[in-house]
Amino acid sequence: LARRAAAEAESLEMRALMLHELGSLLGEAGRGDEARSAFEQMMELAPRANDPFLVPSALIQIGFIDLFEHQFSDAQTRFGEGIEQNRKIGHRGADVLGRWGLGYAQLGLGQRAEAHPTFSDALHRVLAPPPPVPINLLLIASGIAHSAPPEDARAAARLRGAVIALRQSGKYEDDPRNRENERFFDQPLIAALGPSQWA
Repeated sequence: LARRAAAEAESLEMRALMLHELGSLLGEAGRGDEARSAFEQMMELAPRANDPFLVPSALIQIGFIDLFEHQFSDAQTRFGEGIEQNRKIGHRGADVLGRWGLGYAQLGLGQRAEAHPTFSDALHRVLAPPPPVPINLLLIASGIAHSAPPEDARAAARLRGAVIALRQSGKYEDDPRNRENERFFDQPLIAALGPSQWA
């Protein structure tokens, strides 16, 4: 339906919005190449679509597709571009999620020293008024834990346990790809502590 809506849209603005929606849906379905194509088509239309948020949003969405496919270098580039593009419009959600994604891309590239302040920056931004979106706070808390130095592995494990418990409460809806990403980045903590201490 989203594909047909994009094809049949009567205005550039509506076509761009429908392509953005199509890219998001394809990304969530794990169809990364098709999602990237939809976002790239959208970005070609964006300069004429009169919506400055579309380009930074698409770049950040592509960054997440790259991140979840463990293409960390590409993800780092896309998140960086998205954050820079968003600087012109100041959309808080894009800024926070872009930095959260960038932190994980940095972690995936072994750049722990860079990732921890990136997550800290995202945390400061998400805690600024108005009140934060709870799921964003959980995502960033996991990033803080995953980027902690080895000597803080026990505290990081406790923080991850708190996030997992809150998720299991059923109060917070989340993209399953986020949980899979977190499990991937749990592995160094599990290796550092051993399975029993981790548990």
